[in-house]
Amino acid sequence: MSSRQFAGGALIAGIIVAASFAIVAFAIPRHFKVDLGSFENRLFRVERQSLSRTDAPAIVFLGSSRGAFGVESRAIEVELGLPARSVANAAFPGLYDEALEQFVDRNLGYLNKAKTVVLIVDDNAALYPPSQPAAAPSNEGVSLSSLLAGAQDIIRTWPRPVKAWNDSLSRMLPDFRRELYWSARQGREAIGKVHREYLWSLSESGRWEWPSINTVVFVETANEAAVSKAVADMYFANRVLIDRYVTIYERIVRKLGDTQVVVLQMPSAVSYSTYRDVTHGRLHRAQRQAFEELFAKLGVPVLRCEPAAACGLSDRIFGDPLHLNAEGARQLSTAFARMLRDRQLVH
Repeated sequence: MSSRQFAGGALIAGIIVAASFAIVAFAIPRHFKVDLGSFENRLFRVERQSLSRTDAPAIVFLGSSRGAFGVESRAIEVELGLPARSVANAAFPGLYDEALEQFVDRNLGYLNKAKTVVLIVDDNAALYPPSQPAAAPSNEGVSLSSLLAGAQDIIRTWPRPVKAWNDSLSRMLPDFRRELYWSARQGREAIGKVHREYLWSLSESGRWEWPSINTVVFVETANEAAVSKAVADMYFANRVLIDRYVTIYERIVRKLGDTQVVVLQMPSAVSYSTYRDVTHGRLHRAQRQAFEELFAKLGVPVLRCEPAAACGLSDRIFGDPLHLNAEGARQLSTAFARMLRDRQLVH
């Protein structure tokens, strides 16, 4: 093979490699390439769907999944007579501990525009297991194995006649097209499942929709007690974890400066809280005391709906031990709005 032929072959190979990377970088949808459960993707979704609802928020909710599924912005707007889309539900599954603080840092300018920031502190805030499991497709991006194999063939055969090089290239391209097709098909199927179970969408009511629990009445399910026990036993705490959360919450409140901060304590199902208090009561009481002392020191009002009866709500509001169904979110949001008004915490 002459130097000219070699240069031409190298150019073609370079074009193929560049084109494949261009496909991965630009042509394949973002969800094929990004870990769908990653912190970066959670930030993207909240900022794009929730914070974009208004540039002049009256109230912004911060928290994790219990706030995401338990707050209906529209119910609060109606109860308080606020303009439509002025309440932003920026709670989202997995946004807790350092992730929540990073979210605050990234959107501090927006949060400072709000009249009130509601920090949702779960009764099990310091008891979380590891972050939300990543819900990534089983096949991320495009496999280039056949492309690389073909390139190796080219390298091995370059001293031979040009025909051998062309034969290797012709074998490589059909394999690459087939793998691209199957990668795309598997990715689409995985993304469909992820969208159903993990990529929650913000509804027009301002509540993050989770179809799995939207209409479930947990207290009526056959395995309520067993599920509550299993969920309660997942969580753990120690003094180090409690102190860590206290430190994070204090930093968040101080970063918000003069913006009014209100803490909302979300309820949990009676079957869950009863078992938790019996089995993990000492740690739960230590955590609650630490949070009470912190917010008292910072002058932050705490509004409690734990248990649900404290806000005049029944146990039918739950879709599982810790999360509210759609009707429960509407009821709790209305009750919380009344608490804000009664305590003169809205302006």
